[in-house]
Amino acid sequence: MNIKDKKIKLIIFAAVMITVSFGFGKEILAAPSWTFGIVPQSGGKLGGGALEFDGDDYVDIGNVGNVQAVEFWLNNSNTADGILELINNSTYVSISGGAITATGFTSPTIYVNGSSASASLATGWNHVVITDTASVAAASFQIGEANGDYMSGIIDEVSVYNRALSDAEVRFHYNKGGPVAHWKLNDGSGSTAYDSTENNIDGTLYGEMATSTTYGWVSGKQGSALSFDGVDDYVDVGDTSQNIKTISFWLVAGATNEKILDLDGGTRYIEIDSSSDIQAQGFTSPAIYINGVQGSRISTNTWQHVVVITNTAIDANNVDLGRVSANYFYGIIDEVRLYNYVRTAEEIRLDYNAGFKARF
Repeated sequence: MNIKDKKIKLIIFAAVMITVSFGFGKEILAAPSWTFGIVPQSGGKLGGGALEFDGDDYVDIGNVGNVQAVEFWLNNSNTADGILELINNSTYVSISGGAITATGFTSPTIYVNGSSASASLATGWNHVVITDTASVAAASFQIGEANGDYMSGIIDEVSVYNRALSDAEVRFHYNKGGPVAHWKLNDGSGSTAYDSTENNIDGTLYGEMATSTTYGWVSGKQGSALSFDGVDDYVDVGDTSQNIKTISFWLVAGATNEKILDLDGGTRYIEIDSSSDIQAQGFTSPAIYINGVQGSRISTNTWQHVVVITNTAIDANNVDLGRVSANYFYGIIDEVRLYNYVRTAEEIRLDYNAGFKARF
């Protein structure tokens, strides 16, 4: 069977979701190419089928009924492109200026990679969701074309819903609500702190910790951790290309008046002041949790779980662990996680208790 005979199958789940899987059912026009797709980052591997469009291809689905949310994975490096259309030339999703736009919707919220903080696309695969406060009668649903503009790129896992998806549902569909960067620091040796997420935002060790047997890799809260000498040790992560609303980590502070980590080169950072209180400098209205409870006071020389949240996203474009400008941290850091959404109090308690409701 050649590509012109391939069809689109619509699978309906309890009249709530219609998933467009690339199989049989609706006609593919102008023959886009089959290519490798992506299974969402909820534990899957790259693979399966997807469609690659070359600038004049599209898939005609037809009438899919009332739609209040659209979801898909996209790999498209163009700064301007059509993606899909719900109503001919009036309601559609496209790329403009390297960001997702939703035209003709009533009051759309756009999520890219689990967050509504920015509609800008990152390099490679992106998870996109558009939800609206009102339904759209999607009488002429098409994939690969919007308002006469045809896409050049790859699209996969297209779903439409007759209800709005919640923030939590969007995050779960993207990566089960996990962090966008997670340095477990369980590497135990070497000069690289590996990010365990699929974003691969690895850090490089500098200072004595990179070669020393006194500082560097030590036993941690979970597995191994990094010990910082307070003189020249730090982990350089750099630009994460992520907008952050929650920072979580374990630490053993060897002293007060210590800078812990930096998000953007010295403007927004986390420190311990002279009273043993965690401070989030440069954050907008931060809330701080210590050992699962809201508050800022920590104890030195013992393991403490620290979480800082803010409703105003921070562009984590110059991340250092253990250093802020020329100020270096003295102590141990473990399990550093960055999230692009605000973790709830319950989620923070569960993180502290390693997933249990309470710890005894």
